[in-house]
Amino acid sequence: MASARRWLCLILAAAAAAAASGAPAPEDDPGMPMVARHRCWMARVGRTYADAAEKARRFELFRANAERIDAANRAGDLTYTLGLTPFADLTADEFRARHLMPDADVDEPATARVLFEQEEKAAKQHLPPSRPPAVWGSKDWRDLGAVTPVQDQDKNNCNSCWAFAAVAATEGLIKIETGNVTPLSAQQVLDCTGGDNTCKGGHIHEALRYIATASAGGRLSTDTSYRPYDGEKGTCAAGSGSASSSSVAVVIRGVQKVTPHDKDALRAAVERQPVAADMDSSDPEFRGFKGGRVYRGSAGCGKKRNHAVAVVGYGTASDGTPYWLLKNSWGTDWGENGYMRIAVDADCGVSSRPAYPFV
Repeated sequence: MASARRWLCLILAAAAAAAASGAPAPEDDPGMPMVARHRCWMARVGRTYADAAEKARRFELFRANAERIDAANRAGDLTYTLGLTPFADLTADEFRARHLMPDADVDEPATARVLFEQEEKAAKQHLPPSRPPAVWGSKDWRDLGAVTPVQDQDKNNCNSCWAFAAVAATEGLIKIETGNVTPLSAQQVLDCTGGDNTCKGGHIHEALRYIATASAGGRLSTDTSYRPYDGEKGTCAAGSGSASSSSVAVVIRGVQKVTPHDKDALRAAVERQPVAADMDSSDPEFRGFKGGRVYRGSAGCGKKRNHAVAVVGYGTASDGTPYWLLKNSWGTDWGENGYMRIAVDADCGVSSRPAYPFV
């Protein structure tokens, strides 16, 4: 019976990966033997180990995480479902080191804040007033073709979420302005954004500013005209001849910061276009989120900045909970095919310092 389960889970895992259906993974079944669950999970996420000793060590971590997830789902206290995401064989410390930026509870340096104030003043001369819809309503930029497929930042343990979030916000604006879907190069943004913006973390605002500068200079590359994403910060090749410039017909003129902690202002911004946002992903359940219902952050979630996402919509769940729709950069095996609906009143800092590009 166990052998039949293993074959079945491998077949279903391959089908789920091909179709990205979002159906529950077979290994999420607590009734399956733990060894079979681990093998099935390895097949689904493409995990391999250096040797038998490493596999045995990771299996014990997998077992502990699976048992914790099973217990949490069985207790029924959560408003969402946990599952065996690609991080199921990591310790909490390993997950933080590999997939989150260092915790920060301060804003950008003073020089950056001054620059942002100048940009905001200029932006107000070009942008219409931010007026949220009279009722909460809904918006999903995926349905309007303004969101490209979910990517996975996890190459060489690179914490480049800030680059992917900025790229997603810009791709949405380009689609809105031109009608064309133009996937941009996150690798270019990683390589070319200066300062302390590296694989150890970065700032969405500085990434958006770089994108605006590159766009104005005709150096903004698509994901096929720059070197493929490899999760390493390299020498900036934009405009060097080794990377061809894109045919993007839009010049990004600047960056607009949404009023911090103003949920109506963020909703008005998302009504117009996708928005990049910092957030706090420290909650233990965040890495195991698989969907089902709207995610709610814990009482303390939101005090740090250690991750970045794109806000690509908002809406109201069937139980009446207003939510933000987030596009993550952890691949499609996390969350709801790479997305998360997070409660507006417990959003782990999503509304704390969002920003978006403008033309």
